[in-house]
Amino acid sequence: MVGQVKSKVKKSNEESCTSYVTLVATRIRAVIRSFFLLFFLIAEKLCYDGMRGYDKGSHHKMFS
Repeated sequence: MVGQVKSKVKKSNEESCTSYVTLVATRIRAVIRSFFLLFFLIAEKLCYDGMRGYDKGSHHKMFS
């Protein structure tokens, strides 16, 4: 009887540990994904601004 209770407690502890690990893993994954999205957005904006500036410069060169 006591052995059954101990095994149940051990099992619940293991389950809580694994659920905590998966929670942390998903949280880390979400943070990494948000960082990547932010990085890509910034890179895209910089690239777009750079291309726009380059186009303006080439137009000015053509007109002058």
